[in-house]
Amino acid sequence: MVNEGRGARQFPRHDTDTGILGMNLYLVRHGETAWNRDGRAQGRADIPLNDAGIAQSRALARHFTSMTPVTVLSSSSRRAMDTAEAIAAPHGLTVRAEDDLRELDFGDLDGTPLREMRDLFPDFFEHWTRDPQTAQFPNGGETLEGLQARTWDIVESIAQSYQPHEDVVLVSHAFAIYSILCRALGMPLANYGRLRITPGSFSLLVSRAAGVIGPANRFQWALTSLNTAPTQTDVVD
Repeated sequence: MVNEGRGARQFPRHDTDTGILGMNLYLVRHGETAWNRDGRAQGRADIPLNDAGIAQSRALARHFTSMTPVTVLSSSSRRAMDTAEAIAAPHGLTVRAEDDLRELDFGDLDGTPLREMRDLFPDFFEHWTRDPQTAQFPNGGETLEGLQARTWDIVESIAQSYQPHEDVVLVSHAFAIYSILCRALGMPLANYGRLRITPGSFSLLVSRAAGVIGPANRFQWALTSLNTAPTQTDVVD
């Protein structure tokens, strides 16, 4: 079921303890699409997985069979849902679709070859170069700040809803995951380019309960894996 607004979001509540180790949040980028392969900006356009992306989703599914995720959440975009469903199926889980996990809205840049963007949208790129977190993509697109506000809302709900040592899988997109990682690590959004998230990969954040390390009113996060891509040779059809 697709969430229709932040006020409607409800996760199952679990008892939590104050142990040092918290829940495991796996941030999965969807498998490859034709636009990824061609080097095009890919935001709200609902481009399906290509053959390579399907193989990547199967490799991810194989990797996660060694774990016992308690839930799988996904962007409602088809490329993310198909990846998420491959991961969830072996565990008998139904994917929870969330609109707030969709990719950054690139506005008029959606579908544009990356190499042409600077020439086609010079004013936007001047702002993006100077202050990427507040630069709004042309014709109704988003800012990185707006993206981070909606993705982090989901992360905070997850952190408060699951027990230490439980595995939660979240399938989303490059900039959406960058926004989560920057917030979790206390990095400025302008530094997102120091991270690298490729299609069909996952990164792992481990939560620390509020008050155990750091402020008493805020969960802390440790990044224990970045941009890990399961080997496709492990896949058994």
